[in-house]
Amino acid sequence: MADKNTNEFIGWTGFKYEQIVRPEFGYIDFGFRLREQFWGKGIATETALACLNYGFEKLSFQDVYACAGIDHIASNKVLQKIGFNYLEDFKYGSFELHWYGLNISEWQSKNFR
Repeated sequence: MADKNTNEFIGWTGFKYEQIVRPEFGYIDFGFRLREQFWGKGIATETALACLNYGFEKLSFQDVYACAGIDHIASNKVLQKIGFNYLEDFKYGSFELHWYGLNISEWQSKNFR
């Protein structure tokens, strides 16, 4: 995504099919990455809600998962704010991560659409 005024690259929000981080199963992974100067402006929340709506309503996803570093408080707060439910902690390499899930019924009940 790019800043509307300057066309400067801000970051991305999106989905991918993932089988590496949790090799015991494949899943639709949701994520966002913003350049640091754009943190704290509500961009992650805004783009995440739009992306999730598209995934559930247009792509017919039934379940979406996400993870965030245990110490990355801002990312964890965004995931919780947009409706993800904490499921467990796990380790990927040397990284300690929180694991989150969100299904279509939970999404529809949140009325973010």
